[in-house]
Amino acid sequence: MARQARISLGQEPHLVAQRGHGLAPVFHDDEDAARYIADLREACRQHHVVLHAYALTPGQALLLMTPSSDQALGRAMQTLGRRYVAWHNQRHQRRGTPWEGRFRSALVEQPAEVLSALRFVEAAGGLLVHHDATHMPAGPLWSSLDHHLGRQSNPAITSHAAFWSLGNTPFEREAAYKQWWDQGPSDRELLRIEAALQGGRPLGGPEFERRIAQQLARPVTARPRGRPRKAASPELVRTSTSLDDSVPI
Repeated sequence: MARQARISLGQEPHLVAQRGHGLAPVFHDDEDAARYIADLREACRQHHVVLHAYALTPGQALLLMTPSSDQALGRAMQTLGRRYVAWHNQRHQRRGTPWEGRFRSALVEQPAEVLSALRFVEAAGGLLVHHDATHMPAGPLWSSLDHHLGRQSNPAITSHAAFWSLGNTPFEREAAYKQWWDQGPSDRELLRIEAALQGGRPLGGPEFERRIAQQLARPVTARPRGRPRKAASPELVRTSTSLDDSVPI
């Protein structure tokens, strides 16, 4: 089966995931995490991509990013992959890529879904929707959460406009986001976001999906499984109509 083309549009936020083979560790310690974030920052700078949030667990990286052009996200992730994998393999004396395959991404409707995507990232995807038994390491090296809670400024992060809309002052924004964070996503929300990420589909409402489909001139939602239902033949339609007409009302 042909691989579905990734949806990537400039000036739109994207939820991005990179995962190790079977969630095997890709980040073993603070040095790995620091190197990945440094390489990520350089790749974003080089290809004009804005980083809004990130979270690392040993087996995955979750990112919220806005590329400047349709091609910028793919180029930034390619640069990041080349830099980090080469360094990682040399440090840990291994070969091949530690990632399970190409990165996954989902276009995020703004502003409607940005805060949900932000919380998904900084909760490390609900620790992969409750299937990852590895706890998320703490600290600014591993997550941008401290930045959005006002605990420690993170120079790698440019907060999205949806975050700024939470209040007129930093204190108001941080307090509102903490309340949103403490509320936590429901299992349904986690599964909905993960499904969009796994399927490479837009994360948003029907109108957003229609707009993206028109812009790309191709479907962006999942098609029903199985073969399309065949239209009834004209003879069958005439017979059915004739039978219906004979039934008294």
